Amino acid sequence: MKKLLGFFGKTVSVYFSLVLAAYATPSALPLEHSLELADFEGKTFLEAMLQRRDGIKAQLDDDYVSEYRFADWETVEAALENFDGKIVKRVVGAFGNSKRELRAFVEEMEGTEFTPGTLVSEIRRNYEGSGNIYALEHFFAIASGAGTLVTIDGENYYYNYGYKSGEGRDDVRSGRSYGATPRHAANDASDVMYLNELEQFLTRERSDVRNFYETMMEFLTRTDVSGYSDRSFDAAAEAAMTDFIAIYTAELDRHIMVDLRPSQHPWENDLAEATLLSAYSSVSGKIMKDGVLANAPLRDLWAMSDTGSGRSGIGIGRGDRRKLQKMISDFERRRHPELVEAVEELIGGSGPNGDLFRGLMEYLNQKGTQAAVRRNARALTDAVVELVMQIREDADDITAFAR
Repeated sequence: MKKLLGFFGKTVSVYFSLVLAAYATPSALPLEHSLELADFEGKTFLEAMLQRRDGIKAQLDDDYVSEYRFADWETVEAALENFDGKIVKRVVGAFGNSKRELRAFVEEMEGTEFTPGTLVSEIRRNYEGSGNIYALEHFFAIASGAGTLVTIDGENYYYNYGYKSGEGRDDVRSGRSYGATPRHAANDASDVMYLNELEQFLTRERSDVRNFYETMMEFLTRTDVSGYSDRSFDAAAEAAMTDFIAIYTAELDRHIMVDLRPSQHPWENDLAEATLLSAYSSVSGKIMKDGVLANAPLRDLWAMSDTGSGRSGIGIGRGDRRKLQKMISDFERRRHPELVEAVEELIGGSGPNGDLFRGLMEYLNQKGTQAAVRRNARALTDAVVELVMQIREDADDITAFAR
């Protein structure tokens, strides 16, 4: 019996070791452009993006015009292990699910000089399949050392590739970011993927929601991501926060391309506002649709454009979402005026149309407010988190008020 128990004990131990190993984040690829968020701690994240020469946007811009050489097969094959299964499927599937065909293509391309602006043309010159040419471009480029790596901590990072400077009208559509966490290898997280992760985290019984929002606010106001290690962040929290940071970086870069005009492509604000709103929606199960409060999952904060443009995102439903944000703001002004006033005093008002969520994000993403954001970072974090946690507690009463 003792031998049998010993066998089962070892088997269980090995099983859990394998499970933990399966969730270990692969080591980041050695990209020529790489940054650590910790090096910007104390600056607002907008300042980290805008810092000259070695800021995040400066690195993204430089990467786009830098020259690289297409990697050899050994390097490309190793890079496959660094990406999520979804990405690997796209790449290998583009060659008839044949690694032999993929290898032949890589060996033909090996040593080819390219920039992120020319790689698509180089691939088209040699590729005869019907796979997604842009998915191939991103993978082969990053495998070859192109892109900008941003490290959050030892288990979380993200790649950024293909972002143009903003000089062209359509530059705001360029670029892709790939987050890597203990939950998944490098993956180009979509809004829907992030919203699903966020909902799974926020609706789980033992989730530390306060710590999640504190880390979010500290990232925005101080580029401080110590919450990953200082707090009770588990794999679910890390996955949601890392994908938030990766998508937020992408959208902020695009907004900077149009000089941060609040009326033009404020997609990073949409993402953050939706994340704050989710404190209510994850409890109530409701969002605003066509002007009416409706039962819906968080992923429905994302939508396709009804204009036939093919565009999609959290920003498509901006009107409905901000209508609900205003209702929640109005409710808390009546129920807990001291919490609302604490935020309003720091951001200089009630926000456009009384929408405190929008007011907060537009304040954080103005070039002229950054010194004040830095100076009041702790107070801003505390005030916003206290309000968000109260909104979560008041969810049922907010629903009744909104109706």
